[in-house]
Amino acid sequence: MNDSELDDGLDVEMDQRLTRLARSSREPALPDAVAQLPWTVQLEQPRTSVRGLFGGLGGGFHSFRRGSFALARLGVTLAVAGSFLLLVGQVRTRSTAGADIIQPAQSPRPSGVVAAPSGPEVVVLPASGVVDDVMAGYIAAGVSRAEADNAAAVIVELDTLGGSEDAMLRIDASLHSKIPTIVWVGPSGAKAASAGTFITLSANLAFMAPSTNIGAASPVAAGGANISAVYGTTEADKVMNDAVATMRSIVQERHKLADADAWAEDTVQNAKSFTAEEAIAKKVIDGKVATSLDDVLNQANGLTVTTSAGPVKLNTAGATLVTINEDFVQSLLQTLDDPNIAFILLVIGVLFVAIEFFHPTLLMGLIGALCLALSFYGSGSLPLNVLGVVLVVMGIGMLILETAIPSHGLLTIGGIAAFVVGAVAFYGSPGPFLPSVAVAWPIIAVMTAAASAYGLLLVSALMRLRRQPVPVGAGLVGIDKVVGLVGTVQADLAPVGTVYVGRESWSAKTRDGSPLARDTKVRILRQEGLTLIVERVE
Repeated sequence: MNDSELDDGLDVEMDQRLTRLARSSREPALPDAVAQLPWTVQLEQPRTSVRGLFGGLGGGFHSFRRGSFALARLGVTLAVAGSFLLLVGQVRTRSTAGADIIQPAQSPRPSGVVAAPSGPEVVVLPASGVVDDVMAGYIAAGVSRAEADNAAAVIVELDTLGGSEDAMLRIDASLHSKIPTIVWVGPSGAKAASAGTFITLSANLAFMAPSTNIGAASPVAAGGANISAVYGTTEADKVMNDAVATMRSIVQERHKLADADAWAEDTVQNAKSFTAEEAIAKKVIDGKVATSLDDVLNQANGLTVTTSAGPVKLNTAGATLVTINEDFVQSLLQTLDDPNIAFILLVIGVLFVAIEFFHPTLLMGLIGALCLALSFYGSGSLPLNVLGVVLVVMGIGMLILETAIPSHGLLTIGGIAAFVVGAVAFYGSPGPFLPSVAVAWPIIAVMTAAASAYGLLLVSALMRLRRQPVPVGAGLVGIDKVVGLVGTVQADLAPVGTVYVGRESWSAKTRDGSPLARDTKVRILRQEGLTLIVERVE
């Protein structure tokens, strides 16, 4: 009998043994349709792969590979978040109006005055909220659009408590246009405080609605504190003198105010605020109180102003109002400047990134990174306090560690305390023309409860899920775990091979990487993913 015939005979004998085993040893027995299936063994020549060769280096390389994969996944997450942050951050650059990424769309809206055939058009730009680069780009693009359309004038409908000095200066530059520019502080209840005062007076004409106010343009620290206490006396004097000089030059140029020094002293140095009637009495606001945009058109009609192209006589009688609103992206970015929303996005981002570490899915990490990018973008025009951010992140970390490190509640109490203190101190001293901002207490309470529930419930559930052994053989004999069982080596462990245990075949290797021959009895020590760590049974 030659070798080929011997191998065929062994295969037939092995097939018969497997068939008897399948029909007799199953509990419960296999169905007849399954038991009658042919059982065969396919002999395969051992193959050496690059993966198997490197696997022979032991568990250290396996751990290094897992760590490298985790770092690569984190790098991809940060790269995507960074790219997104750079994209949305383009609107914060000091680009010209023609280079702005976001261009506002025109939304025609007729005024209450019947327009003459082919009558003039006046562009209206509603601007409210924090004065930031989004608002500056929006106004710059709107003025540029009005110039291109040869509009009779541009009206900025303003309502703000202040904002960035750089954005304020960009808006001031945009209002020095070839066509007449008008700022209307309205509707009733609107404010033109801090940087808004400079913007209002930078236009050719300024009007105010009833129950509005203007002023309080003094550079201050958080909570109205003396700026010298935060930035130092020398720096405070520089900022104050610069603000006074800027205000003086604006009112002298635009409104020909003889007593410009007194107005600059009142609004900047003394931080006084004026009602519409008081501002008109000071002659810094034109005409009378304007109750509506139509009233603004009527009062502006026939007045002569000096633009960058020279003197222009306004012809706004019966003009059609064309409102250019912020588009969806601009509105979204403007919404991110809300201090509460920026804080909420930061907390959500940290929570999602933490989920990525405990339960890697890549999706959670990307969502968390994008939330963090949006949060830091929104905080770009707000006085973000780095210490507050650190305390918030530290508080969430302590709540998460409570599930892994028994501390009898100390980590929970410390985490909640750090989180609350960080939320209160999330925003610090503002810049010279930024409004004082803070996270609202209801938001702090809700996010504290959410972070606590996340750390104590969700993370603990994920950690229990990771520690839970993978069920094996459940469909055959109901075995719930494989650790501790004794099995048999099916394919030589050199050092990675196959072990038959729990009536299933598993990839396995020894604890110390030593080889084991086929048919050797082994005990399962632990489980690493889908690979079993075993030791020889003497």
